[in-house]
Amino acid sequence: MRNLLYYLSVGAVIFLLKWSYSVAGTGDLQVLIRPVAALVSLITGAGGEYGDSGVYYEQLNIVIDKSCSGFNFLILCYGMLAVLAIPSLNGTRAKMLAVILPLPGAWLLTVLVNSARILSAYFVHQLSGAFWEHPAIWLHQAIGAFIYLFFLMLIYAGADFLIHKLTRGHAKSA
Repeated sequence: MRNLLYYLSVGAVIFLLKWSYSVAGTGDLQVLIRPVAALVSLITGAGGEYGDSGVYYEQLNIVIDKSCSGFNFLILCYGMLAVLAIPSLNGTRAKMLAVILPLPGAWLLTVLVNSARILSAYFVHQLSGAFWEHPAIWLHQAIGAFIYLFFLMLIYAGADFLIHKLTRGHAKSA
C-alpha cells in the first residue's frame, strides 16, 4: 500500500503512452523507427527509403512502419522495469526516479530488441523461402512473439539481479 502512488503513476504513464500510440502515425514514431532502421541497414548493408509509410527496404522487401515500431514492447518493458524497481528503493526521490528513469532504458532496450526481432524474422523468412514459395504469416508473428518474450524474460532477470545486488550493497553500507 505504501507504493500505491508510485504504481498509479506508472499506470498513468502507461495509459498516456498507449493512448499516444493509438493516435500516432508512423511519422510520430520516428524516435523508435529511425534507430531501428539504422541498425537494420548497418547489419544487412541494405539502404532504407524513408517515406510516409515508414522505412522501405527494396532489397529486403520489408517495411518498418507503425506496427513494426516496437512501441508496445517499449510500454511493456517500461512498466516491468518501473514496477520491479519501486519496491526495492527507499525514499520519495528514489521512487520518483524509478517511475521516470526506466523510460529511456526501455527505449534503448526496445531499439535493440526490435532490431533483433526484425532481423530474425527477415533471416528466417529468407531461409524458409528455400523450403516454401510463400512462407506463412504465422511464422513471422511467432518469431516476433518468441523474440519479445525471450528478451522480456532476460531483461527481467537481469534487472532483478542488478536491482537486488545494488540495493543489498547500498543497505550494507548505510
